[in-house]
Amino acid sequence: MKKFLLFVCISVFGALAYSQKSADELSVDKILDHTYQQLLNVNLTKASGFAEQAYQQSKALHYSEGICRSAVYLSQVCFGAGRHEQGLRYLNEAEKEPYYNESAGIRADVSRMKGRIFSNMSLYDKGVSEFRKSLKYSGEIKNPEENAKMTAFAYENLVFLYTIKKQKDSVFYYLKKNMEFSKKQKEEVVYRNLVNLNTAFGMYYSDLGKPDSAVYYFKKSEETAQKHKFPYQSYNYRMWGYLELKQKHYDSAIRLFQNALDNIKDSGVEGELAETYEGLSEAYKAKGNLAKAREYKAMATELDNKISQDKVKSSEYAVKQIVNDEVQNYRQKYGKMLIISAVSAVLILGGLYFYFTRKQKKNKQIIKEIEKESVELKQKVNEGFEELIRYAKENNPEFYARFLEVYPHFGFRIRERNPGLKPSEFTLAAYTYLGFSTKDIAEYTYKAVKTIKNNKYNLRKRLDVPPQADFMVWLRSYVDDELNV
Repeated sequence: MKKFLLFVCISVFGALAYSQKSADELSVDKILDHTYQQLLNVNLTKASGFAEQAYQQSKALHYSEGICRSAVYLSQVCFGAGRHEQGLRYLNEAEKEPYYNESAGIRADVSRMKGRIFSNMSLYDKGVSEFRKSLKYSGEIKNPEENAKMTAFAYENLVFLYTIKKQKDSVFYYLKKNMEFSKKQKEEVVYRNLVNLNTAFGMYYSDLGKPDSAVYYFKKSEETAQKHKFPYQSYNYRMWGYLELKQKHYDSAIRLFQNALDNIKDSGVEGELAETYEGLSEAYKAKGNLAKAREYKAMATELDNKISQDKVKSSEYAVKQIVNDEVQNYRQKYGKMLIISAVSAVLILGGLYFYFTRKQKKNKQIIKEIEKESVELKQKVNEGFEELIRYAKENNPEFYARFLEVYPHFGFRIRERNPGLKPSEFTLAAYTYLGFSTKDIAEYTYKAVKTIKNNKYNLRKRLDVPPQADFMVWLRSYVDDELNV
């Protein structure tokens, strides 16, 4: 008995000693706590400095939790400033850390931020996927307050995405879900979410042409923020400003846009500057002050050009990341399937022998069921193919992501051939694989036929396609594994 107690004591103290953090790691935790407070107060300038300091120290210490938390915080700073590519890079780094798999909160935050970035880049399906993952991970968080905060954020982000997509039914569904959930929580825990939730309700009723209801919610957002001394109100003021502009209350619109501008300067959320300048320009133009209108329009245009350049660069990185994820999923899925297929083959052969020799009638029934399942599968594939063709003809930004869902092996096979292809080259290969002519591709992507011809020529060289081969025929043969060259 004494030996047993001694063993238990040694185990407990050993575990405690193992779980203790070093003084340097505790110091990093304090910096991260400061960062978190600055982010809650939407002070991106201060948050950026703290997060960068924690990130560098965590890297030097090989402190996985510190790297994860600081990377997520830095991604939030980057998102607020419109630097999406850098934000994604931080999130991808967090995913590689051991602590990522240990913490549901970190996983929820990473998916939430990825969803926000993808949504801003018009990769809506990927955004929805990440927000839903965030909702799932939020439910796994054991701390009740943190669970409530992250769940409310996930609902809020889904509202934001469906508002961009102008899907009013989905917007209202998640608005109600969010409000029902938030009412069950302590206000001091979810007040930040309530600020943005009331703004979202204001936008919803503004779109429905119900200005009185919209103003009611915009005011509720402002009152909630003031009650809890929450400094972030630029988004609410801007949306409210657009409602006043629509109502032809130009002085009120200018005042609200100016409030938004002042708030942005305090918070450092520079990603909202361009649209706020645009709002001021429209309001001054409507009022007849053309000098002011031109002044703000020039400022908005300058920022818009910069944002567009950043988005193009970020989109290339994001699509490449999506392709890498698809390749990884493909390897995991089909690696397991090889084992399953081998076992299944043995079982099927044994089963066929049994059926053919003992139960021929039952075998005929099984064959009929297989044929039925095959027909149903073909119907599903056809539906996916029809949607894909529509996306291609509309030059829909979701085209390539949807293409990989229908043809998951495509990215893997092409990447095997040349891992250095650009996202635009993957997309051109996808169009060609579907059988579109050079003229069709030029029409759908708003490019000159000569440009597409040159791009195809360069792509053939990068894929080392034989000169005498028809590109589309070769591509289909290679991707479908009929041609091992």
